[in-house]
Amino acid sequence: MLYYSIDIKDKKKKIIREIIDNEALNSTDDFYHQSIRSLGASRNIMGNISSEEKKKIREAQTNIWFYTSVLSNPIYDPLILLNDSIIIFHHEVDSIFVFNQAGELSRSFTMQYHNTNGWDEEIVIDVSNNGVYAKCLRRGFAYLLNVNMKDGSTINKYKIVSHLYPENLKIRDGYLYYIYTERINNNRNLFKQRLF
Repeated sequence: MLYYSIDIKDKKKKIIREIIDNEALNSTDDFYHQSIRSLGASRNIMGNISSEEKKKIREAQTNIWFYTSVLSNPIYDPLILLNDSIIIFHHEVDSIFVFNQAGELSRSFTMQYHNTNGWDEEIVIDVSNNGVYAKCLRRGFAYLLNVNMKDGSTINKYKIVSHLYPENLKIRDGYLYYIYTERINNNRNLFKQRLF
């Protein structure tokens, strides 16, 4: 993932941060190609397929499914603008990086919220109060962890009490707004809950 800024006047690009794990990328690519090779090698075009060949085909198909369903999922490292800062949440290295408007690193600190049980890989911003919240989901109940943007710790925890599996969470002036889809008729309704 590559984050960069563009100068409006001269259209020059400046790289702010590059997030890549080459070792993991190469490893997953090798896994995928090995699975494809083993799938092709285990097919017998002529005649019956032995039980050993069937086992190899099933294993290769399972590995391909695992690659496409799990290993090839994109990483969640969002960039947000908060006040006069550019903030990048780099979950793979447990860090939050804060940059000034010029794209220069001004500070960084560790985070803990993404190691919480049920972390749902979603950051929700309250632009009116400059609050940052991490969404967690446990047994259908959503929780918002208020992230301290000075040290990455969790300040408060808020539970969404009225509905399971809320969607499209937005926060403004201490109120949470979300969409709830009724399971019976798929009606989608907007709800409001006071957080603080």
